[in-house]
Amino acid sequence: EMVGTSVLKLITPGMDEERRKKSGVFWRGPRDIRPELRVGQVFVPTTLAGGGRRLGFLQNRERMFERGIYPGIEYRLMGMRDEQTKQTLFQVPEGGGDVEMTVRPIYALDKRLERQWPVVVSSTDVPCFLTQAMYNSLTLAGTAAWSVFVILFFLCARETVSFYKIPSASMEPTINRGDLILAEKLSPKWKSPERGEIVLFNPPDSLRAVVESQGGYVGPRDLFIKRVAALPGDVVTVDPSDGSVTVNGQTFRREGALCDEPTGGAQGLVRSQRGKVKQGVSFVLGDCGPVSVDSRVWGTLSDDDFKARPLVKLWPLPVEVPK
Repeated sequence: EMVGTSVLKLITPGMDEERRKKSGVFWRGPRDIRPELRVGQVFVPTTLAGGGRRLGFLQNRERMFERGIYPGIEYRLMGMRDEQTKQTLFQVPEGGGDVEMTVRPIYALDKRLERQWPVVVSSTDVPCFLTQAMYNSLTLAGTAAWSVFVILFFLCARETVSFYKIPSASMEPTINRGDLILAEKLSPKWKSPERGEIVLFNPPDSLRAVVESQGGYVGPRDLFIKRVAALPGDVVTVDPSDGSVTVNGQTFRREGALCDEPTGGAQGLVRSQRGKVKQGVSFVLGDCGPVSVDSRVWGTLSDDDFKARPLVKLWPLPVEVPK
């Protein structure tokens, strides 16, 4: 009960203790008050498990609506009598027993729920009776729990996946400028880049310097996207005359041989290189060589800067070309 009271105080910071009590906002652990019902008492019928008929949730709810005893609505008990003897009662007899109850809501309802009041129902039609304080406690606790769940869900989602809009043509035609992709951020924490896969990464200082020297800007959360061409132990050669790359003596064939950019941002920036890729780094290239400012320009990519793997292209939607 102390925990419940503390939770209610946290989620109702603008209310003092007296106002909480007047408003029915104080913790009362939910339990079926069926044995304590008295004529004149206000109660809240619910579909929680209690002493009523043991039906499924939907069956209980449907039955209650048919009888006019709506879950979550506050009712006043106007009269009761024993179902068997029809004797008038003022409270549920000791030892329990089924009683016939005359009830009505304590406030006006939506027109769709209104009917001729009061209505007569059996105590067995209601799975569980709660006091107003119990129902308020349950509702506020449920709201707080759902809010915490939603916050945790979005925090976890933020650390797990992200959306990225591609700002350049360096990966065309595989991924085009303006494409929106969904990428996951968990696997890079334990799995190193693999040859041929596309990766998203934080720009190293050498790449930032190149971008800024060309009048560009790199934001603190910006990620770049390239394809892994060579891994530790591979021997890479870069020919600055045409921007071609060989890996272990084989010409690296780009996916973007048909990209619509005969010249672009990489012109004049590619530098001559030959050497073995060191441990903990990889050599990355864009699919569209003429415009891609990649490892030919700024060097290798550290595994520590590898942040995400693309999962799916969300936009634009694929267009099916008629045959």
